[in-house]
Amino acid sequence: MISLFPQQKTKLPAKGGPSWLLLPLLSLFLFLGIAHASSAATLTASPATLSPGGEVTVTFTAIPSPTGGEMIAMYAPSIDPSAPQDWFYASSCNKSGGSPKAAGSCAYRMPTYPTSYYFRLFTDTAQSGLLATSNTVVLSTAPTPTPTPTPTSATLTASPTSVSSGGTITVSWAGVSSPTVSDWISLFTQGTPDGGTRVNWTYDSSTPCTQAPGATPKSSGSCTFTMPTTAGTYEFRLFANNSYTRLATPVTVTVTASTNLSHTVYDFNGDGKSDILWRHSSGLVHEWLLDGISKIGANNVGSPDNT
Repeated sequence: MISLFPQQKTKLPAKGGPSWLLLPLLSLFLFLGIAHASSAATLTASPATLSPGGEVTVTFTAIPSPTGGEMIAMYAPSIDPSAPQDWFYASSCNKSGGSPKAAGSCAYRMPTYPTSYYFRLFTDTAQSGLLATSNTVVLSTAPTPTPTPTPTSATLTASPTSVSSGGTITVSWAGVSSPTVSDWISLFTQGTPDGGTRVNWTYDSSTPCTQAPGATPKSSGSCTFTMPTTAGTYEFRLFANNSYTRLATPVTVTVTASTNLSHTVYDFNGDGKSDILWRHSSGLVHEWLLDGISKIGANNVGSPDNT
């Protein structure tokens, strides 16, 4: 073949010199890597610390190819690390799907049970693809301790003083001379110091009694508590205005072991095998899917504040 153009020799880089022919490829790979990293979905919950029953904003971004079926699930490791306590669609912020969204936010009311929670973003309700995990959200458990155990003329009583595990007790107070909306009643295992771990607590100004203060102080009244399932001796204590100043002498109650089962047996998934519906002391209700005595699945049925 006859060429009409003068031939030129290609000059290769000297041995050990810079491999300039690889630079365009390296730049392309670096660009693609940055583009891929920037497309990763994110999930955040704010604020990270709040009171039980408070509201958080759950924000998600960069969902790749959204369908509207993406699910945000809430977990409480101290209750059940494998099954969500509650969930909602990212597209609608409720349990009915909406139009696809690559980014957005949902206002969510947290449970009243004080522990740590976090959220996960999945591609669907089957949890087949994890897209992102949020930061931890901590529900604070009680006011800052300032122990000053000085009972006044106020009184605190409980009725009955002995119940089976999981039973209810009505705690009544009277004679509080200068009540505030932040006076509170706490349940302890007997012998626990005022600043120690509480079993449960409530403000006495709210109606019904909850972990959110009411609008009007009460010098007398009553609150009903669901007792633990663990048998033992417990103590109710009445404190003043978000402090550990005792307003009355504590009252002691006893929880005895129950002979009744704390769960109900059903067949939820239609496999002909018994499953269990049970209620945690926090009030959260769960169903466990069983294969004989082996747990093969779990679902959150509902929470006190998000049903």
